[in-house]
Formats: sequence, structure tokens, C-alpha cells
Amino acid sequence: MATYEQHARPELVSFDDINYENYAEVQKARTSMMREQWIRNEELRITHEALRRCKQYHGIDAQRNCRPLILKYMKMIENYPLQGYLGYQKNDPSQNYATLRDIEMRLKSIKNIEKITNTMKIVASTRLNKAQRAMQASRVFNESDAEFYKNTEPETSKEDKTLLVVVSSDKGLCGSIHTQISKAARRRIEELNGNADIVAIGDKVKAQLSRTHADKLTLAFSGVGKEEPTFHEASAIADEIATLGKYENTEIMYNKFVSGVSFEPSTFTVFTADAIEKAPGLSKYELETENTSEDFAEFSLANSILTAQAEGHASEISARRNAMDNASKNAGDMINSYSILYNRTRQAVITNELVDIITGASSLD
Repeated sequence: MATYEQHARPELVSFDDINYENYAEVQKARTSMMREQWIRNEELRITHEALRRCKQYHGIDAQRNCRPLILKYMKMIENYPLQGYLGYQKNDPSQNYATLRDIEMRLKSIKNIEKITNTMKIVASTRLNKAQRAMQASRVFNESDAEFYKNTEPETSKEDKTLLVVVSSDKGLCGSIHTQISKAARRRIEELNGNADIVAIGDKVKAQLSRTHADKLTLAFSGVGKEEPTFHEASAIADEIATLGKYENTEIMYNKFVSGVSFEPSTFTVFTADAIEKAPGLSKYELETENTSEDFAEFSLANSILTAQAEGHASEISARRNAMDNASKNAGDMINSYSILYNRTRQAVITNELVDIITGASSLD
């Protein structure tokens, strides 16, 4: 509780034994009496309001529970000047007593939030099937790339700088999905001893990584993740990444869709044209032109970005559905609690009014 400097109340000046011909003394006595009367009125008003709230809050136990508050106020009125008294009143615990109107407004607000979260859950459930179909379609291309890399066995250079492409989206309200991929990216940067540059796809991951690795953030994309990703979008992103220069090591980090209730940060490794040409297993394939390795490297980068976006999009919608489901359940629990509090407070108000009526009727007899 805050402390307040105590000042002595100005001396009370009465109209007795003053010189009425001296205007200054008359004005001083008048100001003193008005000030004292105002202090007493304010003390009475604030005390009455605090006790009324205490009585409304405790109901039939008000006489027992409010007695310490009465004694506290009486002691405060005796020892505290007006300034300290009003300052103490700002931190008075009786100010926390909720009225029926406050509880009703809070209950209405929570019900509106529950409607919103339920609607978002239904929308996410509807979009999840479409996102899973897009994810399954994109996996075909990535599986073909993975089979090619498995047969050719290209190698990466651990000494060269690594380009980390971290895939996320612009939207929130989907649990910790953006935080998880950001943490995985930070761990990977530590494993690489900081020898890495970052490309952020999505505003959420860009905002989180810029707090700790702003100097390594070389390129960022926004306006992604609103709809199912397309190859046209992925190839446009790949073309922009290609303008950064040649990186011997490129890794794409994304949220892999595991099931309707779980996901995990995963990584794709994309090889350069030089690494593919030097691969020992490349002789298993018959190449038609000399630029086949370079074309395949560019196509593989676009495929990997498309698959990462599709996996992340499905994971995000699934996480949003689960988050909105949990939010709706929590809102329902709060509605039940506030409904009970509202009914108890309402019953206490009715009981107090009946007590006042009965007391008034008894005093007339």
C-alpha cells in the first residue's frame, strides 16, 4: 500500500472572539469552517459508500465481516488529514467489490468472446481439410527431390555460411506454433556458431527473430499464409532468394504437420548446382543438357519452399482450431463462475433490501 506524507490539519478558527471589523479575520474564520465542514461531509460520504459495498458483497455476514472495516475507517478519520485520507481511499480494498452491473457487463463480454472463439474454431475445422489436401499434393514433389538426393548423395560444406529460410505466416491466435519454429531457428543458429543468414517468410517469425538476430536477417516476406500456398508463390519467393547470392548450404525450417493435434519443427536441406554436379551418384542419371544441375537446384528450392509452406499452413490451421477450442472451454468455465457470482450477489442485494424493509417496519411499531 502506498504511503502518504502526513500533514497537520490547519487550526480550526471559530467566529468566537474575533474582530468583525477586521475583514481578514472574518474571512479566515469563514474559510476554516467551510473547510472543516467539507472534510466531515467527504469523510461521511466515503465511509458510507465503502460500508455499502462491503454490505452488498458479504450479504448476511456483513455485520461480522465489515466490523474491521468500520474500525479502520474510524481510526483513519481520527488520525489522517484529508489529503492522506483520500489517498488511502484509492487503495482501499472495498473498491474491489464488484457490483451487479460490473458482473453483468463482464459476463456479457465473456459470452461475446466465446461466440467469436467458437466461430473461429468452426472456420478452422472447415479449412483444415482443404489445407491437408494441399499438403498431400505438395509432398509428392518433395518426395521426388528426396529420392533424387538419396540416389546422388550430394555433400554440403560445413565451413561455408548457411542460409536459413524460416517459414511461418502473418496470422496469430494459433498457440505456440510461431514461437516453436523461432526457437528451433535460434537453436540452429547457435549450432552453426552464428555463421548463418536468415530469410523470414511471414511477419510472425520475422518479428520474433528480429529481436535476437536482427543483424542476420537479410530478407523477409509478408502477405503469405492467408490461403493455401501455390507453386507460383513459392517460385516467386525462390527467385527473390536467388538474388541474395550463392550459398553453399541452404536449409528450410518449417512446422511439419504430424496429426490434427500436434506438429514439430523440421528442416529441408537444399543443395546447390555445384554440390549436385560433384555428387558421386549423379552418374546414375542421364542428363540431357549441361544446365540440368542448375535447373534442378532452382526447381528443388521452389519445391521445398512450397512443401514447407503447405505443411506450415496445415499445422497453423490445426493449431488455431485447437487454440480456439481451448479458449471456448475456458470462456465457458468463466461464464459458469461469473454466473454463480452474479446470482449470489443478486441474492445478497435482495436479502439486504428485505432486511432494510423489515427493520424500517419494526422501527415504526
